[in-house]
Amino acid sequence: MIKIFLTVMAISCFMMNASFASPHENGIDDFYFGQPLEEIQAQYELTNKEYDAEDNIVNYTAKIPSLDFYGMNVSQPIILGFKDNKLCKISFSAFNLTLDEGSKLYNRIKEFASVQYGKPALPLSIMTIWYTDEINLSIMYLALEEDNKSAVFVTMEENTLSEELLAIFNH
Repeated sequence: MIKIFLTVMAISCFMMNASFASPHENGIDDFYFGQPLEEIQAQYELTNKEYDAEDNIVNYTAKIPSLDFYGMNVSQPIILGFKDNKLCKISFSAFNLTLDEGSKLYNRIKEFASVQYGKPALPLSIMTIWYTDEINLSIMYLALEEDNKSAVFVTMEENTLSEELLAIFNH
């Protein structure tokens, strides 16, 4: 009986930890790069279809209130980008933060992302970018000091950089 109890407790702890592991090597939460458009449409309502000719991506907006990114309170809707009907980009933000809240959130995300993805390729005071073999992650902090408001913007994309460019950015 004790073995069953300990097994159930171990599985419960694993599931709780997994539910907080929002960003991963190939996407965020339930979303992964290469995921078919139809699969996502079966779970979420996608609206506001827009074609980005420069990147050859079709962007949709979606309300995903359960999206967790390092504890960020994500403003809705988010943007999901698809190339050849496969997920390749996820963009979202947090708006209407005080200057202090925005700065702390930006720095917390930088800290967590640095642990998960290593040293950023472009570490600036208001924008930080990571390039890995699988993803490109960028976060940006925007402060509107006259209004005492700020926002944090996040974009994670499937990596399409060549190995040569990755070597340049990561060294």
